[in-house]
Amino acid sequence: MDDTNVSDHEPIFNSSATESASVDEEPVITVDIYDPSNWGSLDNKARDILVEKGPKGKEENTKYPLDETLRYFSYSHYSRKMSNGEVRDRRWLVFSKHAKKVFCFCCKLFNSDKCKSALGHDGFCDWQHISDISERLKEHEATVDHITNMNSWNEMKIRLNKHDDY
Repeated sequence: MDDTNVSDHEPIFNSSATESASVDEEPVITVDIYDPSNWGSLDNKARDILVEKGPKGKEENTKYPLDETLRYFSYSHYSRKMSNGEVRDRRWLVFSKHAKKVFCFCCKLFNSDKCKSALGHDGFCDWQHISDISERLKEHEATVDHITNMNSWNEMKIRLNKHDDY
């Protein structure tokens, strides 16, 4: 895996960084807004794009990078088997190729400063205790912060879709 390539998506700029550059100025560096490690200074336009398009990068045959203990994130964590046997997609879970961590899309995007879970601000990467991640994800899904941020994400997506219909 080439760690220098943060994403295979088309580059999207923060609108503040896309000011016209003259020939004498340095070129503007593109930032992959789909990678949560780059969400520290998103403007409203970039956040709207993320909300409309949702998290990217969940591909079943993705090779996740090994950590120093030769362990890695597993694609299987993108879904959760419920007690009734139903399998639910964790559409909110997103892997950062740059940081080599998983994040909660909605908590990182809407409330990272106040979120108590590592998934909402710094990310999670303790693959040595990979069995613990399933429990951490279940715990995170049940928090008030996560539920509130999921609602914010869904409501904003509905508002943006209504705006596009006009």
